[in-house]
Amino acid sequence: TARMKTMRIGRGEQKRIHQVVIRFLESVGCQVGPDDDHLREMLWYTISDPLVSPPPIFTGDKRETFPGTYDRDGYIVLKNDDPQPLTVLGIYPEYYAYKEG
Repeated sequence: TARMKTMRIGRGEQKRIHQVVIRFLESVGCQVGPDDDHLREMLWYTISDPLVSPPPIFTGDKRETFPGTYDRDGYIVLKNDDPQPLTVLGIYPEYYAYKEG
């Protein structure tokens, strides 16, 4: 099992990550979420891919809705339980910051 967890995002202000863009290099599959208990399987098939074969190796950016809530850390966890290639070049979160006061 391959698992990656980012460092804290921001300076500790309240935030909610609503989407994340992940840049992959020759990868096939993974799960993404705020922690190990709330992971979401990313979609690797497109409408034109035949479902009788494994998904093709992908290079590029994938956008995924993020199942997080408001917190001060904003961690992103990527996990791959299968023996498939996974190379992450970048993670770009989109989030709302809660301004107090």
